[in-house]
Amino acid sequence: MGDLTLGWDRLPLGDTAQLAFTVRDAEEGQRVTIEVLGADDQPVDQFEHQLTKGHGREILTWKPDDQAQADIRILQTAEDDEDPAGPSGLHFHVILNGNHSERSGPLLLTADLEVEHTDTQDKPLPEGTQVTLADAEGKLHVSHADSAGRTRFDKVLIGAVDWVFGSAQAAAETVRIADQRSDPSSHCGCQVLVGAPTIHLKAKHLPPPVMINLRDDAPSAAPQVLSEQELNYFREQGNNALLFVHGYNVPLGSPGQLFARIPHDPGMFVNAREAGWERLSWTTWLDWTTWPATVQQDPEALGQLYPRAANRLTDEALNGIGAHNWRVHMEHQLNRAAGFEGFDRDGGEAYTRILGVAWSGDVLAHDFHRSELNAQRAGRRLVPLLRQLHQAGIKINVITHSLGARVLLTALNILGEHHTDLLDHAFLWQPAVADNALSNSPASDPHPFKVGVFPYAHRAAKQFVVLHTVNDGILGGRFNAGGWARRIMPMPARGAAMRNYNEHTDPLEEAIRDSGGAYPKKWWPMPTAGLGGPLTGLYDEFSPLLAGGVPGYDDPSGGQRRVHSLNWRHLREALLDEMRRYEHLDLTDPDPLPEYHLLSPIATRGVIRKDHVECYLDQLHDLIENRFRVGSAPRSALGHVGFKEIRGQNEFIRDHSAPGGKFAFVEQDDWLFTHGGMKIPSDPLFEEVFKKRIMQQNLLPNSSFGKY
Repeated sequence: MGDLTLGWDRLPLGDTAQLAFTVRDAEEGQRVTIEVLGADDQPVDQFEHQLTKGHGREILTWKPDDQAQADIRILQTAEDDEDPAGPSGLHFHVILNGNHSERSGPLLLTADLEVEHTDTQDKPLPEGTQVTLADAEGKLHVSHADSAGRTRFDKVLIGAVDWVFGSAQAAAETVRIADQRSDPSSHCGCQVLVGAPTIHLKAKHLPPPVMINLRDDAPSAAPQVLSEQELNYFREQGNNALLFVHGYNVPLGSPGQLFARIPHDPGMFVNAREAGWERLSWTTWLDWTTWPATVQQDPEALGQLYPRAANRLTDEALNGIGAHNWRVHMEHQLNRAAGFEGFDRDGGEAYTRILGVAWSGDVLAHDFHRSELNAQRAGRRLVPLLRQLHQAGIKINVITHSLGARVLLTALNILGEHHTDLLDHAFLWQPAVADNALSNSPASDPHPFKVGVFPYAHRAAKQFVVLHTVNDGILGGRFNAGGWARRIMPMPARGAAMRNYNEHTDPLEEAIRDSGGAYPKKWWPMPTAGLGGPLTGLYDEFSPLLAGGVPGYDDPSGGQRRVHSLNWRHLREALLDEMRRYEHLDLTDPDPLPEYHLLSPIATRGVIRKDHVECYLDQLHDLIENRFRVGSAPRSALGHVGFKEIRGQNEFIRDHSAPGGKFAFVEQDDWLFTHGGMKIPSDPLFEEVFKKRIMQQNLLPNSSFGKY
């Protein structure tokens, strides 16, 4: 036998196919068996045929079983799966006298595909959302979701398919197809092996991530509270929300990109870029998708799986930059700590979104005071969001990192003037605030403008947990001449010394630690930073405030400096006018909060009163005349020393940090060795802090995290 052919190279399921083959040296009327083979080479149909001649061409018809249900399997990246999965065609062979012919060429079947898209809370994909599907030949099919979240694609090749959503605000990664779980970090579509004329498929995706942009440069239309859809997500996901506020010197950034071996050739696409796929390399079938990644991808694991692409598989490429990167990592670690074992095991229903908060912490690396002012403005903008969650009856927990603590404490100080216990927990991780920041006594505040202590913040949360370590080289340190000597050694000697460092330390942070840390220097007078730099810019329209020029930086004689009396009088009146503009507001709970500009350096309370302004003016006057030199150093950072020093000096903190009190602490000296080491934690740090101290000892027994 030979020349096995099919009448058509593609056939809609339910139609009749024409099969043809040539026989030689057989007998007329002899019976042969026809086996139709599926994509997995297993028989899908078998029937007998009586030869019309013993030598020549035989033609017969066959109709696929239109009652067969779709058989779906998830396509995952795999080390031995380098070739693209092409169309899943049918084949047949002929059995004569027990002898099998060779297989025929493929019959490519097509079907109409209807996909019902819902998220992990069973909510349908929003009506009108565009969904672009690529089939096994790279052809794009576009559909839009109906009111039930269904999309329909006509004449799709039976084989590998994948899709992307046209709106990142509508849906995120797919985590379940039919009854099979799909891991977004290795998902690359699904394979339709057989099917009926119309294939009905159910798919689940994650809800989109939640990020609130409180930055100064945020678009004017950027919402600072949650939409009703986002509120409903947190209500139904256990009626709780965990907020994460990033720290100092973190830009807004951008999301990473999904990395998956999508089994289609993007070179065959029309408008492939718009469809969501981008070619990584002509030598591999490894694709980036331009669809944003919203869950963590493991660069090391993917690099081992695809060594040829390992140099491109960086954390920033996969998991994003800036605030987006922090949100992805913290969300991943918190879900792990709560018990999430992975999308391939848990399916995604229990995976919980956190609420990321972005703010303008990315100024010049040495301009800490400017970042503090930005943090205070962001804290005022955070108040409506916390109010909204509280009024919706949603439990609130917040984790901050570094200077993100000032964002939260500003908000809680404002809310704490008139409310109590709005938050279940406030976790301050390596807080870049003074160790007495939680004191109830402003009199103990050494900050020149009296904004280092947040005297009402403690009232607004049931529990504060301070996570600190003396290993933090950003928040503290000691001058170490030996450390600096290592950095000026010849490179071979320096390399030998550096190899002895603890594997968890960061060489740059080590250098900062050896110079005494960065936080203790935040009041050092510098032309563009320190206390004076940001204020000089803020009050530029009133300059010069110092008779003779720029405050403190251009008097070579070093003689006594005097405030410029006329310009100072104008500034004084402007500050008092801004105060009077808002002093009529309801002191019980001003909503909305006033937007202070000239008074922003002291805007850590809801409404600023005259006595606050007079105190600020006195301090500012003296600082200008003293060239912005402060007579005392900042108190130690809370994230560096915890309550060790302040407990012996402040009765309020001593009482509340006793066992069972409002203030708890976690000393991490044995597990955390860098300022930002919790973003990608070591195993001991994850087990001891994320899992034990945060989740098992606080969130799960005293509040909740998602549905856990």
